[in-house]
Amino acid sequence: EYDGLQVGADNGCIAEAILSLITVPARLLDEAVDSQWSAETVKLEGQWYRPIKRTAKAGVDGAENLRDSGFYQKRSTGRVDMALMRCGGPDAVLIVRGYDYMLLGQDGVMIPSKIEAYKADQTGAVRHRVIQIDVEQAEVR
Repeated sequence: EYDGLQVGADNGCIAEAILSLITVPARLLDEAVDSQWSAETVKLEGQWYRPIKRTAKAGVDGAENLRDSGFYQKRSTGRVDMALMRCGGPDAVLIVRGYDYMLLGQDGVMIPSKIEAYKADQTGAVRHRVIQIDVEQAEVR
């Protein structure tokens, strides 16, 4: 279930950010992208994170379509539970967070049981929530 989209939300960017958050391991192994792990940690909403900047590799097919984005790995758990994407203009930032991770299947894959997306300014200050998704049940087919 979700609480609906706000007027003016970039639905394509929201969908891409949610997919990126759920598929973080595959995104970090993508050979068309350079993932640059910061040596420094940053404090966001009372939690310490390690930023991971994603940039397109030069000369790789399809890499030019990569949105300006990054991930944040929570220091206390080691889990990447936040993605940031620039959608549109310089002030159009989307932050997607995953919460309450649950086991999917028997292979140790964890997915968030709650996902929220927020519009933010370029400093990362949250303006408002644009979507909330609650996953009550998930299964592997």
